[in-house]
Amino acid sequence: MLHSVELSDYIQYDTVTVGVNSDIAEASQLILNKRVSGVCVVDNDEVLSGMLSEIDCLRAGISNFRSDNNPLPRDTASHMLLHPIKTTAKEDLFSAIHKIVNNQVSGLCVINRDNKLIGVLSELDCLRAILSSTYNDFREAGKVGDHMTDNAVTCSLDSDIVSVAQDMLSEGHRRRPVTNSGRLVGQMTCRTIIAYLSQGTNNQSFVRQHMTKNVEACQLNDDIVSVASEMLKKGRRRRPVIRARELIGQITCRKLLSVVVQFNEHWRNSG
Repeated sequence: MLHSVELSDYIQYDTVTVGVNSDIAEASQLILNKRVSGVCVVDNDEVLSGMLSEIDCLRAGISNFRSDNNPLPRDTASHMLLHPIKTTAKEDLFSAIHKIVNNQVSGLCVINRDNKLIGVLSELDCLRAILSSTYNDFREAGKVGDHMTDNAVTCSLDSDIVSVAQDMLSEGHRRRPVTNSGRLVGQMTCRTIIAYLSQGTNNQSFVRQHMTKNVEACQLNDDIVSVASEMLKKGRRRRPVIRARELIGQITCRKLLSVVVQFNEHWRNSG
């Protein structure tokens, strides 16, 4: 069972931030350069104003790509999430994990009593805490096949990259597996598409030209803890599940965290 763990031990204090008046193109480039899934938006007093994610940047890029006459505003504040899910450094880690799972977010903004940003806590930070804790029974959680999502949405090699981006936006997905005759051959990421859109080209482009070909996947019978450890080491939030090279599902960091939540609830209720 995962007992209380100090949240402050796992907060990222060197948070990447942008100002409310920052240009959305510059903020997008910062996300690309820092290889983060989003940035916190603060005012001149470092008070948290919102959160700007890869998805927000992708939405802005797609809108400007499709609209020559009425481009969207260029300031970050016009594209950010106004009310991100927050926590404090004194909150219990288990409660923070609950917030991430229940709100289906990739992380929490950590603030002080004056609402000033002091750091962030991501899904991967929580996973790191779980795997390093000496008080959990996570290894009893089973195999990948027990917890994977089996309705993974995919795209093909010849899919139009902008159409794929629009579908990823509608589904709220940051990654999209690429298949050929059912076999996993690559993946498209939100970050890759943002980089493409930042080039300012209006030419039609296809998935095969931009996808990542080397995709780390796992098998149905892989131990869930081993997979979680490898995802953490690689900084991955999700991993495709294959059988004989055929894509059959995916395992996500959030799903792993929800398994921990269920285990803790079971132990608390049985105790």
